[in-house]
Amino acid sequence: MKRLTSLIFATIVFAIFVAVSLYNRIQTNDENITVAWSEVIAQFQSRADLITHVVSTVKSFSQDENDVLTSVIEAHTKVAKIQVSTETLNNPEIFQQFTQAQGQLGSVLNHLFVTVERDPKFKSNANFLALQAQLEQAENRITVAKKRYIDRVRDYNLTVQRFPGKLFDYDTKPNFAIANESATEPPAITDSIK
Repeated sequence: MKRLTSLIFATIVFAIFVAVSLYNRIQTNDENITVAWSEVIAQFQSRADLITHVVSTVKSFSQDENDVLTSVIEAHTKVAKIQVSTETLNNPEIFQQFTQAQGQLGSVLNHLFVTVERDPKFKSNANFLALQAQLEQAENRITVAKKRYIDRVRDYNLTVQRFPGKLFDYDTKPNFAIANESATEPPAITDSIK
């Protein structure tokens, strides 16, 4: 009987240890997501600050790019209107609006740079070239920050979706999605050589 009591006690202690350990892992993963999300927000803000300078530089050099500038300004304004914080992670609708707006802004920025690359006066302007380089660096930092965030969300979501994490009944966190699935497909190769 004493042996059975010891076994039951050991099993209860082990179960408590596993539960506490799992709970602590979930909390750590949740905090890692918050930190990674804060980095994503900071990198997007850095890009937003640069966009204002790029737009004013392009405006001062060319009136021909008004349509492209208007779309950049509209996309920038749309992003600025969405209030983001760490609470955004608990609201999938706002998270999706934010990621879509950021994707649209990135797309119109790419279009802006393709448009101004055709204009030789921009290629010779040191200020514009410096801003373009800074914006490219900001895009790279955004990519790195998003990857860190995606990794943290994956770890958290796997923890809360697997047993015994499922017993705690935590919601999964939203993650970045590919806005245009066809963009991930390789281009078709055509036989244009005759």
